Amino acid sequence: MAAPPLPVAAFRERILAALGKSGSLVLTAPT
Repeated sequence: MAAPPLPVAAFRERILAALGKSGSLVLTAPT
């Protein structure tokens, strides 16, 4: 796995953290 740019990695980790808290709500909620 190639290391992505730091800003992108941090951004993805923040999204993953948010999904970890309310992942079910985000996944089931219509956009």
